[in-house]
Order: sequence, then C-alpha cells, then structure tokens
Amino acid sequence: MKHIQAILILISASTVGFGQSYSCEDLLKATRENNNQLVKSILKNGDPDCSYRGDGEPRSPLVLAARKGNVTVGRLLLDAGADAEYNALGDESPLIAAARNGYLDFTKLLVENGANVNREISGDGSALIAASGNGYYEIADYLIHMGADVDGRVLGDGTPLTSSIRNEHTDIVKLLLDNGADPNLGSPGDSNPILLASQSDNQAILKMLVEHGADVNKKSLGDGNALIMAVRSGNLTNVRHLVINGANVNKSVSGDGNPLIEASKLGRIDIAKYLIEEGADINAEVRGDETPLINAAANGHLDVVKLLILEGAEVNKSANGGSFFFPEYRTPLNMAEKHGHGEVAKYLIENGAKE
Repeated sequence: MKHIQAILILISASTVGFGQSYSCEDLLKATRENNNQLVKSILKNGDPDCSYRGDGEPRSPLVLAARKGNVTVGRLLLDAGADAEYNALGDESPLIAAARNGYLDFTKLLVENGANVNREISGDGSALIAASGNGYYEIADYLIHMGADVDGRVLGDGTPLTSSIRNEHTDIVKLLLDNGADPNLGSPGDSNPILLASQSDNQAILKMLVEHGADVNKKSLGDGNALIMAVRSGNLTNVRHLVINGANVNKSVSGDGNPLIEASKLGRIDIAKYLIEEGADINAEVRGDETPLINAAANGHLDVVKLLILEGAEVNKSANGGSFFFPEYRTPLNMAEKHGHGEVAKYLIENGAKE
C-alpha cells in the first residue's frame, strides 16, 4: 500500500512540476497570437530555440517575435535562454527580422542581448541593409552607432547604400554617406550607387553621390555606365548633371553601346541633341551595338535619323552586328528596310543611302 501511495505522490509531483506538455508548434502559435501568458507558461519547460517547419516561415520563436515586434515575448524568450542569433534554416536572423519590419525597440533588445549587428545571411542581407532598404532611419542610425559596417556587402543583396538608393530613401543615403559609406562600392548583380541613382528621378541622391566623390564614369558590365543609364531612363536632367560633373559623352560599355547610341535606339531626341552639343561622336561605332544612325533607323525613329544626318552622320557607314565567325554587316538603310520602316528608308535614300 505504501508503495502504491509513493507512486501516486510521484505522479502528482511530476504533473505539478512539468504541467501540460507543449510542442514547438504550440510555442510558435502562442507567439503568433501575441499570447504572452501562454508563451510564459510553455517556456517553463519548452526550448526557446526550437524549430518547427509545418507552418512555413518563420520557423523559430524569436524570429517570429521579431517580425511582429512583440518585445514582451522577445524578453520572455531571451530570459528563458534563447540565443539572440538563433534562426532556423531558411529564415533570416532575429535582428534582420526586427530591422526589416521597423521595430527599433526589438532591435535594441536583441543587440543588448548579444546579436551581431554585422551578421550576414545570403538572400536576407544584413540588418543595416534591411533597415536601409525599407526606409527605417532610426534603426539604421542606431545600428551604425552600434558598429554596423556601412559598406557591408552581401552577394545578391547589395550594400546598405545601394539598397537605400534603389528605394529612394534620401535621408538614409545621406546618413550612410555622412558615416563614410563608399559612393563607388557596388556588388556583382546589384549594380553600383551612381548607376542606380542615374536611373532615378531623385536628383538629390545623384547630387549627394557626386558631392561625396562618386565616379561618374564608373561602368558595370551588363548595366552600362551612369550616363547610359540616365539616357535609358529618359532623364535629361540627370544626363546634364552627369556631363557637367565630368561624365564622358563618348564612353562606351560592351553590350550597352554608348550614350548617343542608346539615345538613338530609344528615340530620345532631346537627349541626342544635348549629347551632340556636348561633343558626342556622331559616327561612333561600338562593336555589337553598331552606330547611332543604324540604331535610330532600325527602330524607326525618323526625327532622330534626320537629326543625325543633319549633324553629319555617314548614311552608308556599315557596322558588324554579328560575330567574328558569322559577321552581319548592317547599314542604316538595310536595317530600316528589314524592320519595315518605309519612311525612314525613303529619307535615307533621298540623302544618299545606297542599296
């Protein structure tokens, strides 16, 4: 009898000590629902650094709390021993989650509990990249003061500066530049600051970059250079600003032609006129991108064709639009005819073009 009583007492003590059994799924659900009391109860025996993949992202409690900005739950998890750096495979870090979603208090909580301000995760960037790209000035400022690298570069995610320029957060661009961000630092596949700014209508950002020493002639294979990008976006104001600050109107980039070729291809007659006034070579040939006149004719831009011929473009100048082994010599006339631009072809013939 005494033996049975001892077993019952042991079972009772076990029930009192451990309470109901909870899973990581339960902890995530309580966190998602901001059920602070249930989180507290589960953490008496649960693992704060657990991972559950059944509900998709995020898969761990602290990252979920960071995404929601629930500081109370965040403190409960950290007090229960959660690692401020822990994230399940496929999720961002808690700090990146807090910074990306604009939660300054949660960001501070994590840093105060040992989160690395410079931790990088491919596909998610860094906390500073996240804050900069989403326009959270106070968080970006705090992270910088806590030692975040203003030039931290993550392949595929860019840098804090490129991220803020791409999303036109002028105040953060200034913050980063004033704190020493390199205005010429790009990232493969993510362009570079001056190219991104040249595509934007935000002249303030372009001006800041130039004032901080950005190279207006910097090129990026596959993206051209700043002047080509400004032409491509049709922004004459940016084109003027770049030229005034030293951009070379004749600088070419393989695969992207040069500024006048780009303007001619797109029919940007106002920009073409300006470039010619500033000394653009009317007959410049860039291998694989032909000449301004060939591009204007091929795309049916009669007004640009007339401008180029008026300014002295050679109507019979040919260029190889093919490869070394399979050359394809193109002229303004045969390209106009090939693409069915009859008026352009007629005008070219009237001005001396030969079949």
